This record gives sequence, structure tokens and C-alpha cells, in this order.
Amino acid sequence: METKTPPWVGLAAGAFAGLSQDVLLHPLDTLRTRLNAAPTSTSVLKPITSSNPLIAFTSTGAQLFRTQGVLGFYRGFNAVLLFSIPTNALYLGGYTYWRERLESVILSGSGGGGEGRKEPTMVQRGAIDMAAGTCAELGACLLWTPYDVVRQRMQIGHATTPLQSSPSRSLFGGGQEQLYTVIRSVYAAQGLHGFYAGLSATILVYAPYSAIFFSTYEALKATWRVNTATSKGEVDGIELCCGMCAGAIAAAITQPLDCVKTRIQTASVEAVELRIAPVDPSNRSIRKDSVEMKRTLPQTGTTPTTVTSV
Repeated sequence: METKTPPWVGLAAGAFAGLSQDVLLHPLDTLRTRLNAAPTSTSVLKPITSSNPLIAFTSTGAQLFRTQGVLGFYRGFNAVLLFSIPTNALYLGGYTYWRERLESVILSGSGGGGEGRKEPTMVQRGAIDMAAGTCAELGACLLWTPYDVVRQRMQIGHATTPLQSSPSRSLFGGGQEQLYTVIRSVYAAQGLHGFYAGLSATILVYAPYSAIFFSTYEALKATWRVNTATSKGEVDGIELCCGMCAGAIAAAITQPLDCVKTRIQTASVEAVELRIAPVDPSNRSIRKDSVEMKRTLPQTGTTPTTVTSV
């Protein structure tokens, strides 16, 4: 009889893995956010206009380093410490739970037990992984969205935040003040609803991302492990490579939607109010911004998004 993984194991593993990833890759995530966000008059840095992903990536990094040093890449780090553990625990723990539940239902034809379970076909395995990833993401969006709103606004560094002119010289000193300032400003302007700005866009980005990532990851892992693995060390290496490939594929496919999500979530209060008001399509500045967004949307933050996912 199969032994099921205790729920707390999946939650703990997800929390640790997610926190490690968020801490190590936060500088790249800061660049991704800055590249995806729409240029505004309150932004600390000048916008990079190049449509070449690699040039935009390196130029943004160089400009951030010149103006704020290494610590400029760690804007929003306190939001990571606050949100990362519960968010990733819910996400990866949810994936483990839904995968086991779906396997139990689909492969054994019942809601529990592993007796009579048959080996899944490739189609069944892909469907299970995609569904489990999507379900996990839908649940985690309750925390992902506020996490993204707060972290990304801190990373952009609007002029209303304390780090506008002199960023903190410590990862923690001053960062806590900025975190509270952003949370208070969002709540004061829009209430709890403000923390869920871009929720629909978040679901449209992360649900397909998770479906693509987990189905690709599990398919690659099953194929490579069967064909090449001869030891535990090789299995670990194969799983790492599978995760890198799956992450790069999922990130590249969902990048345009991720750009839209970031622009919604990092919009200033004034921009949100303008977006709600009637818009005259004949306005030249609006048409120009629309054309520029169409030109840069597919590739603006592709480089850091793909590298971060890898």
C-alpha cells in the first residue's frame, strides 16, 4: 500500500525552496520588474527605451548600480521576508496535495487509497500535472497578488517612498519603514482592494505558467530519469536540468502577460484613476503610449524573466 506524503512535509519543503529562490534571485527580479513596469514621472530611474531584451537588461542593471549601488538591487527585500514563506508553502504544498489527489481519483477511479492504481499514460500524466499546477496557483494567488503589489512597488521606487533620494545602506535598515509606507499608501488609496490590483492578470499569468512548468518538468524528468539515471547524484542533476528547462519555457511563453500584470500592479494611484476615467482614443499621447507598449510588451523583460525562472 502506498504511503502518502504528510501535508506538512510539502508545506515545509515549499516554504524553504521558495524562500531560497526568492532571496538568491531577488536582484534579477528587481531588474525584471523595472523593465516590465511602465515609465512614470515618479520613477527613480530613467526609462530604458531599447527594444532589444539583452541591451535593456544590461542597461537597466548598469544604471541601477551607478545610482544606488548593489543595495539598489535589493529594493523590496523586506517584502520577500514577510510574504515568501507562507506564499511558497501554500503554492508548492498545494501542488503536492492536488497532484496526489488527482492521481488517486484518476488512476484508481476512487477518491482515496492506492489499491488497484494503474500506471498513468503520458496524456494522463500531463493532464494531472497541468491541473495540479493550476489548482495550486489559484489558491496561492490569494497571497501572490498582495506579495507582488507590495514588492514590485518597492522595487520600482516611486517618489512617494522613503528610498527616493537616498536608499538605505543596509538590507534591513530603512527597508522596514519603506515596507510599511507602501502598505499604508496602498491601503489608504484603495483599501484592501488595492492589494489585489491585477488579480485577474495574475491568474492569467501564473495559472498557465504553473501548468506549463509542472507538466514540462514532470515529462522531462520522467523521460531523462528512465533513459539516463544510474545513481542518486545523477537523478538530482537531471531534476535540476529539467526544472531549468521547464522554467525557461514557461517564462518565455507567459512574458507578455507578465508585463501587463506588472504595469497594472505598479501603477500609481493617479494612473489608476486616469485609467478608470473615459479615454479619448484620438489623444496623441495615449496612441503613442499604446504603440510603444505593443512594440515592447513581448520582449521587454524577457531576459531577466527567463533567467530568473531558470
